[in-house]
Parts: sequence; structure tokens; C-alpha cells
Amino acid sequence: MLVSTIIPTHNRASLLVQAIESVLAQGVEEHELIVVDDNSSDNTADIVSRYPARYIRAESGKPGKTRNIGIKAAQGKYIAMLDDDDLWLENRLKPAIDILEKDETAVMVYAQTQYCNGTFEKRGLCFPAAPLEEGHPVKYFLENPVSVGAMLIRKTALEQIGGFDEQTSAAEDIDLAVRIARYGKCLAIQEPVALLRAFSEGQVDPGKSLRGGSARWAKRYHDEMEILKRHLVVKDEYSLSRSQKGSLIRKRNGWYVYQLIEHASKAAAASMRDEARAALILAAKISPLHAARNKKYWSLLLNRTAAF
Repeated sequence: MLVSTIIPTHNRASLLVQAIESVLAQGVEEHELIVVDDNSSDNTADIVSRYPARYIRAESGKPGKTRNIGIKAAQGKYIAMLDDDDLWLENRLKPAIDILEKDETAVMVYAQTQYCNGTFEKRGLCFPAAPLEEGHPVKYFLENPVSVGAMLIRKTALEQIGGFDEQTSAAEDIDLAVRIARYGKCLAIQEPVALLRAFSEGQVDPGKSLRGGSARWAKRYHDEMEILKRHLVVKDEYSLSRSQKGSLIRKRNGWYVYQLIEHASKAAAASMRDEARAALILAAKISPLHAARNKKYWSLLLNRTAAF
């Protein structure tokens, strides 16, 4: 088997179809699709049964553990992954396969992902930022998260580094990319190969992307900061300087503050005052300076009908 693609899923049967079909449309020979269902209560199993895919039922509760179950079951030389609410573009796999086949010293090929809204209309720029770095881009991966949907990794390399972190609930893709970059050479395709759907919860349950959103952002922030701290204390040839570490933390704090204020704005527009208030409080706790510099923060703060 040449390639194994793994889709982890949980209660997103209505979105899963598009992800599966984008994988099967790649037209690569010796390609298996594995769907790992983390204890879904919807009709996910029925959906998967309609396609030439392996279905694995699991009760993991953590994204990293669910992915690792798929990796262990995979028979492919290379491992690709796609989240259940995202899509691959046409001809996503073959160029990456060709690169790894030609260079046996490379352990991963990665590319950009296009950020989209819930209906796959393009929103914002592609990420990570161009030009994509090659070699051992540890610092670059710490500063520029890579989507798992844009990675193709040798299975032997994944096994050597121990796969995904099974304890974290978020940012496991950042952790994996950094560990892969430390382990071996990474090469890049300088263009997007996947579409990442934001706020997919709202596609399944309108309003879910707002309800409890601040708590999810808080969990994500905590997990990412723990992962960053873990990598920033590593001392090797790829270590960041003290000033680089400080700059990295400030940038990530600023990104989270921006996202929280945007979330607060949407919650306020939907008359979810408690949710808007929680998001603004969290933004100020993460970085008072970034919050104070954001005009929308003050607008929401001073508009009592919106948040307070």
C-alpha cells in the first residue's frame, strides 16, 4: 500500500460526505481511506458504509488518540490526514507523493491550506505564510501552524516520534509538525492543497459555534501554550533565542485576543451577552495590551446592550 488517508470524526455525518469524496477523488492507486469514528451517536457508520473505506469505531475522546488509532491501522508507506469538516483540492496527493518518492531523506511534504467559512467560501489568506520553509523549520512551525490536511508524512517517521500527543485537546498538529521538523527533513509545496472550514459546528447545529465558544477558545489557548512552552525549553541546534521566544508568545497571544474579540462581536450581535462578556474578559486576561489596542474591544465594552 502506498498511501493511507485517515479521517477522524465525531458526530459530523452531514459534513463527512464532502471530506470522503474529496479524498476518493484523488485517483491515486494503492490508496486506502480509513475513517476513525470517535463514538459518534449519529449515522456516521451508515455514511461510511456507502464508500470504499475502512471504518474503525473508537472511544478516544482526544483528537490525537483518534488519529493514532488510524495510523496504527494504516498499511500505507505514507500517511495523509484530513479533518471530517475540511476538503482536499484536486491533485492534492500525487505531487507530494512524487517528492517523497524522489527524496528518501525527506520525512514530510507540507503545503498551504485555504481558510474558508462554513460553506467553503474563501476567507482571508492561505496559511502557513509564504514562502514555506524547508529543511528543519522548527521556529517556522512554532510561529506558523500547519494544518494536518496539508501534510504527507512517512509512516516510519510518525512511528519513530510516537505519533500525536494523546493528552491535549487542541494544537496537536503544531506539536506534531515541530517534532517531525526536529526528526527529519521537511519539503514544501508552495500552494494550497486543502480547504479548512471554520465554524463547522454551525453547519450541524446553528448557534453552536457561538454557545460556549469562549470556553472552547480558553481550552485551545491553554493547550497551545502548554505545547509551545514544552518546545521552547528544548535545547538543540533549532532552539529559539530568548527574544524570539518572547516574540512568539506575544504573537500567539495577539492572535487569540483578536479571535476572542471577533467571537464576542458575533455573540453580541446574536444577543448572547454572557458569551460576549466571557470572551472579552478572557481576551483581557490573555493580553491586556492587545485588547486595549483593538477598537472593537472598546466598542463592545462600552456598549452595555451588547456585552455588559
